[in-house]
Amino acid sequence: MKPILSITALVICLSSSAQDSFYTELEMGKYDVGFFDTLLYSDSSQYNQYGYTGPAPLFVQVWHPIKPTSEAKHLCYGDFRNRKLPVPLSNVYEKLNSQAKAVFIEANIATDLSTYEAIDYISFSYEDVLEKIKTTRTKSIYSRIQKKTKYPVIVYHHGTQGVSDENYVMAEYFASKGYIFVTANFHLPYTELIYGLSESVTNDQSKIKTVIDFAKTLSSNQHTFYAGHSWGAQTGWCFLHEGEWADAFVSLETTIEYKTDTAQIKDMWPYVYDVVKTKNRKYEIPILMFANTQLDEPFHFFKNSCSKELYSVSIKEYFEHNSFTSVFLMRYFWRTAFTQPDTEILNGQLKMYILHLEMMDDFFQSVMQKKQLDPDNYTADFYFN
Repeated sequence: MKPILSITALVICLSSSAQDSFYTELEMGKYDVGFFDTLLYSDSSQYNQYGYTGPAPLFVQVWHPIKPTSEAKHLCYGDFRNRKLPVPLSNVYEKLNSQAKAVFIEANIATDLSTYEAIDYISFSYEDVLEKIKTTRTKSIYSRIQKKTKYPVIVYHHGTQGVSDENYVMAEYFASKGYIFVTANFHLPYTELIYGLSESVTNDQSKIKTVIDFAKTLSSNQHTFYAGHSWGAQTGWCFLHEGEWADAFVSLETTIEYKTDTAQIKDMWPYVYDVVKTKNRKYEIPILMFANTQLDEPFHFFKNSCSKELYSVSIKEYFEHNSFTSVFLMRYFWRTAFTQPDTEILNGQLKMYILHLEMMDDFFQSVMQKKQLDPDNYTADFYFN
């Protein structure tokens, strides 16, 4: 692991026409939220594209608690992507963002959640909507960590075709509650390959392990937690049985939870199958699993895999797979600027997204306090097994 600090090129947003925000719905903690980026190299993973040859670069992002201040300026969402990098890494990063843009639009902007048909924004293109969304004001304030802290650490791994800041509101929420939240790009751009599909069909864990090693240098706190969405959750199942990487695991819908056909699972998710079934690894850390099965029963494939607490949790109402990410919900807050046919559904998804964050916080607190998570707080909204 070779950490290199970079300077974020800031474009502070001065105004936004969004009438409300995540923060009018979400109860933040007592801290303000610091943000900075840095650059790591994964020495065990090589990359050769766009004029760069060497260890795979990791464009790391960190959110952390800072003392409350009324003076600092808050970043816009688009500021998270602004970096000053040496050539040829600047070429790689430009291609990364360019390839991710089309996927971001398709996943988070273009589709009506009520019909799964294309949204017509009338006089606005999808690119117009994206540019406006990028001006959304966040709670993040540019601030580096100057010395080792005392806070517990959360490392987050995004899903297939995801981006590092896809859950920036989750990051801000936990930073305000006294956690350091670290994530990175686990995809890189490739010529003539669809963004995000090359890494997600392999079982390379070197990038995430590099990020975890780095995250642990930021704090003297003994607790490190891992959270992953979709492919990020699948990746967690592939190595967290090793024990030393995390003290607890939040699995945000691997998509295997719905399956009972083990032959199909082996064919579609061979690396997870190999660890969980073929090698029968036991996980010695508490695990909180979320998936929208809407069934009051444990998740079949995983139910005997953990020797500690294993919580199988499904919210009782329908919850979209991408609703586990904050970027999927961002356009809701621009509903007065752009005609959107599914605002009522998005509002419901937003409320459920917040419930998931609150349970995650309770789960991490229960691990640090060495007690079990109390399901009585959640049975009104969730099936809890």
